[in-house]
Amino acid sequence: MKKLIFILALLIISCSNQESFEVAEGRILNIEKGAKTGSFEFIDVNVKNKEVRFYSNNKNYGHYTYDHLISHQISGDFIEINYKNESGKNLIISIQNHDH
Repeated sequence: MKKLIFILALLIISCSNQESFEVAEGRILNIEKGAKTGSFEFIDVNVKNKEVRFYSNNKNYGHYTYDHLISHQISGDFIEINYKNESGKNLIISIQNHDH
């Protein structure tokens, strides 16, 4: 019984430490270039026929650089953005494209 309680407590603690986020999918409408090479300030995405802005918060997203995202915009690809809303801003956690 003690083992079961220990395992349950461990699961609760590990699950509560995970960062919760939301997911949005859509086509890129606009990208604002950042000051550093390959960086971007924000992406505007058409999510369910609504323009939603997602901020990079000065982070690097692997191969999802400004130029790479422009190529997805030109191709009309759908991208998936994992984000959290903090102080009224949608801050990007990660970006994915299912066609890769």
